Amino acid sequence: MATEAREQLTKRPRKYSEMRDQNTMLQLQWALQALAIPADQQLRLFPDFTWKSDELVDDFAQWHRKVIESGNHGFTPDALSALAKIDALFERMPPERFTGEAVLEGGDWEELRVLAGAALYLLEWAIEPPPYGRSLYVGPPGSNP
Repeated sequence: MATEAREQLTKRPRKYSEMRDQNTMLQLQWALQALAIPADQQLRLFPDFTWKSDELVDDFAQWHRKVIESGNHGFTPDALSALAKIDALFERMPPERFTGEAVLEGGDWEELRVLAGAALYLLEWAIEPPPYGRSLYVGPPGSNP
C-alpha cells in the first residue's frame, strides 16, 4: 500500500513549480511591457526615490534570466532572439545612459521600446502598461505609485 501511495504522489502535478513558472512568466511579461510603453509612462511606474532606469533594466534582466534558466518557456527562436537583442543593447549602453533624462530623451531607450514591443508581439502578449503597484518599494509614507 505504501508503494502504491508513493507512486501516486510522484504522478501528481507539481502545482507549486507550475505556479512559480507562471508567476515568473507573468513577471517577464510585465517587465517587457514596462520597457515598451512611452518614456513618461515608464518613469511613472516607480517611486521617485528609486533609480527608475535601473529598475526597468533590473526587472527585465531578473525575469528574463529566471525564465531562460527554467528551461520551461516554450519560446520560439524568434522570440528568444528578440529577448537577446534587448539584453545585448543593455550591455552596450554606457552607465550615463541609465538616468531618467536618458529614458526620456535617449535614442537607445527608444530602440529598447521598439525591441520590447517586438518581443511582446512575438510572444503574443499585449503591448500595454503593466499593472501599477506590481512591486512594493520601502520608502517614505505615500512614496509608492
